[in-house]
Amino acid sequence: MTQPTTTGAAPAAPQNAVMAAFAGGTRVIMAGELHSRIRHDEEIAIWRAQGVTVLYEEGALPLLPGHGLPAAIRLDSPLMGLVACAGEIAGLLTDEQIDEWVADRDRNRQKKLVDDFEAVDLAAGEILAALREELAGPGASKDSPAAKKGEMLRNYVQSITDTVRTYHRATEIDRMRTTSSTRATLGVNIVALRSEIKSALPLEDPSLAQFADRPKVARSAAMLLRLTRFAQYAAQPTVWKVGENHIHDAVALGGGHPAPVPGALVMPRPQYIAAFRQFLDPVRVAETQQFFRDNPNAVRPMMHYMYDKGWVS
Repeated sequence: MTQPTTTGAAPAAPQNAVMAAFAGGTRVIMAGELHSRIRHDEEIAIWRAQGVTVLYEEGALPLLPGHGLPAAIRLDSPLMGLVACAGEIAGLLTDEQIDEWVADRDRNRQKKLVDDFEAVDLAAGEILAALREELAGPGASKDSPAAKKGEMLRNYVQSITDTVRTYHRATEIDRMRTTSSTRATLGVNIVALRSEIKSALPLEDPSLAQFADRPKVARSAAMLLRLTRFAQYAAQPTVWKVGENHIHDAVALGGGHPAPVPGALVMPRPQYIAAFRQFLDPVRVAETQQFFRDNPNAVRPMMHYMYDKGWVS
């Protein structure tokens, strides 16, 4: 019997990694942000057309009813977000750095630290509000150790920020009068803040105690723990967009591969971009591919090129 020939047949379309994962039982895909200039609404619209919800780092994942779980849960732990903020402050002011900063007569150099602290303080205030909201839900308590620890971390971040701001804005005479007291206040508060970070970690999960010296990694590890607990109960297939640093942490925590999470998948940037690009306008894709053929040494991300072309804003 003559076998049918396939000569000239069109090649099969490549399988989309995101949709294949959802078809295989994955409920949440954790993927890094594409580019700061990409409009969220465009990314949301592209996935919504495929029946997929997009959740950003600060959002809450809707959960299926009937499991005794809340209606929605933040996968980015607010308490660990405060720990990360506190770690940012503590990392910017070691004992040696305190001495150097207080003694620095260049106010412009000093202002850089003040600006950094004010940004962290602002973020900490927003995260504390999220923690209060989370602990106001069913089965939670505003008077829990986690609530008290969150308030304590925020207070230290705010106090340290106020100290550096006040010293920076002081007149030269006032600075001379308060140099020693400012140095002492910062030193005491930084030591206390590091202690609060260490005691906060087990309140999210005892396994996080190992990250006392790496508060940012602790936040990423807490994300994976929450994914493990809640991803299988996601109400709909969800792409959860997080900072790319959390993807790197997840790979490192997995020993060089994305950490395995039941019901979820940590998807590195190249794989996610390839899947995302499959749903873009074919003309966009063709022009993008041609650009990289013409510019083999280009280092700009594909999405940055798309921004330059005016395809996204």
